[in-house]
Amino acid sequence: MKNLFPKGLTGRFFFLGLFLILLPVTLVFIVAVTVSQDYLTERTHNQTNQEALYMAIQTNQMVEDKINRVESAVYHYRDTGNMEALQALVNELHLSDPFYRGANILDAQGNIEFSSQGTNVSPGLQAVLSNVVEKMEWRRSSFIFTNSSQEPFGLYMAVPIQNEDHSPIEGVIVSKISSTYLHNFFRTFADEAGTRALLADSQGNVYMDSSYRETGESIAGEHFYRDIKRERTEVIDTFWREDEVLIAHHAVDRHPLYTVIITDKNYAYASTERLTEVLTLGWMILFTSGIAMIIITRRKMVVPIKKLTKQSYDYAAGEAWKINLLTEKNELKTLSKSMHHMAEDLKAKERYLKLILESFPYGVLTIDEEGIVTSLNKVGEQLIEHSKKQFVGKSYRRLPSKKLVKLFDRHLKKSRLNETVTDEIKYVDQTGKTKHMKLTISPLWNENNQLIGQLVTLWDYTTIKELEGHLQRSEHLAAIGQMTAGLAHEVKNPLGTVQMAAEVIHEEVKEIFLNNPRDTGRFSMILEAAGDIQDETKRLDNLVKKFLQVSKNKKSEEKLLKLKEVNDKVLHLLAHQFRYYDIDLYSGRFPEKDLVLGDESQLIQAFMNVYLNAVEAMQEQGGNLRVAVKKQQNDLILTISDTGEGIEPSKINRIFHPFFSNKQEGTGLGLSITHDIIKEHGGRIDVESEPGLGTTFKLYLPEAKERSPHNE
Repeated sequence: MKNLFPKGLTGRFFFLGLFLILLPVTLVFIVAVTVSQDYLTERTHNQTNQEALYMAIQTNQMVEDKINRVESAVYHYRDTGNMEALQALVNELHLSDPFYRGANILDAQGNIEFSSQGTNVSPGLQAVLSNVVEKMEWRRSSFIFTNSSQEPFGLYMAVPIQNEDHSPIEGVIVSKISSTYLHNFFRTFADEAGTRALLADSQGNVYMDSSYRETGESIAGEHFYRDIKRERTEVIDTFWREDEVLIAHHAVDRHPLYTVIITDKNYAYASTERLTEVLTLGWMILFTSGIAMIIITRRKMVVPIKKLTKQSYDYAAGEAWKINLLTEKNELKTLSKSMHHMAEDLKAKERYLKLILESFPYGVLTIDEEGIVTSLNKVGEQLIEHSKKQFVGKSYRRLPSKKLVKLFDRHLKKSRLNETVTDEIKYVDQTGKTKHMKLTISPLWNENNQLIGQLVTLWDYTTIKELEGHLQRSEHLAAIGQMTAGLAHEVKNPLGTVQMAAEVIHEEVKEIFLNNPRDTGRFSMILEAAGDIQDETKRLDNLVKKFLQVSKNKKSEEKLLKLKEVNDKVLHLLAHQFRYYDIDLYSGRFPEKDLVLGDESQLIQAFMNVYLNAVEAMQEQGGNLRVAVKKQQNDLILTISDTGEGIEPSKINRIFHPFFSNKQEGTGLGLSITHDIIKEHGGRIDVESEPGLGTTFKLYLPEAKERSPHNE
């Protein structure tokens, strides 16, 4: 196979030019001739068929117009009842319109009452007219009929005489249609050479032939007559009367007639033959021009290709840009070498860009429009715990973290809408350590401002999260201080009792000492101990008072608050978490006039703790959160229901205890603080829960009135 092609570029160019230019031109010529012949044949058939249809429509319109003229005379008779006037109108139509060959007025028994001027009533016509009356008695409307079995041969039109449409007939107007008029009419459809027009009935009798050759003859024996009977309207390519012709036919609407167009095939396909001749001449011109173009192009293209080869080689070698001809036999080989050097240079630039990408302090990931990962740097490998070989070229859905895949699914759609999305995720790495990662997904555009994918940046913010944990522990310690203050409050009462008892002991011993001065040593020790007890209890009492003063949780600002506004502020703060964890919020009735008296910041904190508890219960699989408020006597009840994991019955009584938590990282103080805040506002909290179905918190708060502004 290799020996078929010349070794040099010049020889190959000439050899391939013959096959790439002349052979396609020849194939195009063959296809063009075939397609054009098929197209013109189909077009000729359609045109012939349309001519037959048009002729049928025009025939129907002509007949209907003539029937209407006779019917107008009958309508005039209905109005006047004057038979002589009707006879005069019929006679006038017969004389003025060449369409009517003769006219007769019959009574209801078929007797001729009137014949127009010049009408010859033969015995054969008398028989035809009597049959018409019988047909009209049941049709009672105008119609066209034919007479071919006896003289006179031809087409006839019958119009009933009656007082109103479809009523019993009083007579019939019968007019013969002029064959001369029909011939002149149909000549307009067959005015071109090679085309004939026929008008036949359903029995195959020809009543009009534009060439007069078939008038009065029958085509019932012809093979195409079966298609006419079946009303198949496709064009027939056949032989008839020793001629090769195209035949098309159509039925005349509402009448027992058919229009037939007969076109000589040589005449019909003359345009196809002319087009074939033109295409053949065009192919010969193109073939000759192709050979000339190959010869000329051989001289004009090979030299520039050689120059391009030398220039590309010099560019790859770093030399000056000079145009020097090479003496190598295979110019394409030289060109491929120079292109290889250029590719190496491009690879070096690509490596440089990769070094920049790898030096980024955060992970970088690119995804194309099909969701396939196209690049990943080292930091990204560490964060997603997947190597480039395992991940690049595959779908991002192969990420080991299902949470990360779910996050990508949710945000990649937004990125395609020209939105930059930032989110965070918590996951457990392969070592079992919990990590926190933030990511940003941005649309990636090319130089034509077309979207080609998404750019994902990842960074580990576990350290920041740990600092936040330290802050939470500080809050934990603050809560311990709160609990210590509570303990101090509990110690204060027994401490007062001890102090009082110490004072009583001191006074009693002092009185005994005064009455028994001989026991000075023994009583002085007791007095000294009682004094020490008094001093220490006073010191402890002062310390407890300071604890209570520092830790007492007073409402900083008590005022009338709209319960809906307080709840809406909390929901606004948590809206991002609802979207992130796929939680659907359903808010029920919240009247604007529902008021409570209290500290807004404390109530926000209390509501926030309950909502956060619900979010944490549904963060794994999402769910529904329903919120509503209702009145019960003097209380407003805020109901918050989730579809989370629920609380076990053995733990539900301890959820308001300080430091009790179902979560490993929880402080156990949120619901405890909420309980204290609601209690301080004169309310209470009820909890209902079923494991696996969800939890409902009911927060009872006293309803306030507009006329009760006292908040001190």
